[in-house]
Amino acid sequence: MLETDQKASEPVTENLIGIRFTITDYGTIVRAGDGSVIGIYPTEDEALEAVRERCMGVLSSTKT
Repeated sequence: MLETDQKASEPVTENLIGIRFTITDYGTIVRAGDGSVIGIYPTEDEALEAVRERCMGVLSSTKT
């Protein structure tokens, strides 16, 4: 994974609302609701898995 926005690399609940996926010739770009890039992944499946893990991490950290 290529992190392009250091601020977006920290899971924040508000940033995970309205996630957008853009599929391009060179990979899948994942953007948070505020437009910041969360990451660029080689395949759509890898992007979905990474976002799923990120969401679960945020949910588990808010339960404690």
